[in-house]
Amino acid sequence: MVEGGYSNIQVEKISGAGKSAVSRWKQQYLAEL
Repeated sequence: MVEGGYSNIQVEKISGAGKSAVSRWKQQYLAEL
């Protein structure tokens, strides 16, 4: 569904400067896997 590198870049763009949000999203995404 989502590719690692692409999703990371997209999330970073959407999050902007919210690096903590990206880290949190990553954990949630991995948890759903």
